[in-house]
Amino acid sequence: MTANSWVWKNQKEYFSKNYKVILIDLKGHGKSDKPKSKYTIPEYTYDIYQAINKIVSKEKIVLIGHSMGGMITLYYTTHPEYSQNLKGIVLMSTTSRKLASAKLLLNDIKNGKINIEDPKIIEEIAKSGYYGAFIRKNKDILKLNIK
Repeated sequence: MTANSWVWKNQKEYFSKNYKVILIDLKGHGKSDKPKSKYTIPEYTYDIYQAINKIVSKEKIVLIGHSMGGMITLYYTTHPEYSQNLKGIVLMSTTSRKLASAKLLLNDIKNGKINIEDPKIIEEIAKSGYYGAFIRKNKDILKLNIK
C-alpha cells in the first residue's frame, strides 16, 4: 500500500495552529480518483500546481514532499511556470539522482526548457543536493556540477 494524506494527520494537527495546511492525495492514492494514466512526475507536478492555484491562488507556500513527493517537489521547484509562488521547500526521505524526476529535469535542462544560468534555478537545484554553507562558499563548483 502506498502512503497518502492520512500519514500527515499529526503534522496537520500541529502545524494548523499557526499555518494553513493543505494535504493532497496524489492521483491514484488515498481518496483521489484513480484514472487510467501513466502517473508520471510531470503529470503529478501539474496536478499539484492546479490544486495549489485553485486553493491558495498566488499565496506564497512551503511545499513539502516525502519520498516520491520529494521528487515531485524538486520538479515543481525547478520549473518556473510552477515555482513562482514558492516560499520554500522541505524534502524528506527522497532522492534527486537516478530517478524519474532527475532524468526529466536533466532532459529539460539539455533541451533548453530550463535555463540553468538563472541564479534562482541554480540555487534551487543546489539545495536539493548540498547544505547551505557549501552552497554559499562554492557557487562556481555548483555551476560545474549542475551542467
